[in-house]
Amino acid sequence: DGTTIYGLEGIIVPEKVITSPESLTVADLDEVTNAEVRRLMMQTMGPERYFALRGMTLIDRDDRGELYGTTRDEPRVVKVVNSTPNPDGTRKLYYLWTSPNARTATEAVARSFHRTPATYAPKVET
Repeated sequence: DGTTIYGLEGIIVPEKVITSPESLTVADLDEVTNAEVRRLMMQTMGPERYFALRGMTLIDRDDRGELYGTTRDEPRVVKVVNSTPNPDGTRKLYYLWTSPNARTATEAVARSFHRTPATYAPKVET
């Protein structure tokens, strides 16, 4: 029927991720809510390019991740490493959008689980 589906690592992604990755924009990534699709788009675009286009710089780094943001009142991004290794031992990087008020990477990660840094204390991460 002429339907075309584009995928990367077994995940369906927007066409331009495959056909014209150099044309990916900040707006393209900002529209995506699915963490796996956003991870692949960020990987394709390159986080350095995304952060530069947004004017983001490193705000905080701790054992939970790295928090990036701007001086403007807009969402920040926390870079985290998946706690579950892939079969080959590597670990995927994820970029979680968070509140512009997040001050630390731990606070940003805690917010993604609807917790505060004081109440975010996982005993096991999978």
